[in-house]
Amino acid sequence: MSADAPGARLVARLVAPDDVGREGVTLAFEAEPAEREALARRLDLLALETLAAELRFEEADAPAGAIRVSGTMRAR
Repeated sequence: MSADAPGARLVARLVAPDDVGREGVTLAFEAEPAEREALARRLDLLALETLAAELRFEEADAPAGAIRVSGTMRAR
């Protein structure tokens, strides 16, 4: 599947549910140039200079096995 295909993942970072645990886990990343270029094409943008995120994954109170995600994303 090409980066321009409707179901293609343009920017993906995986966190396994078993890695979250009671303490939670934080994931911080900056998208690679190729990821930013593909996303800019998909969104019909002239450019996407930066794309960064800091996300916090924590066990949710209910339902069992649910994970709550909070955080920030920055793009320019």
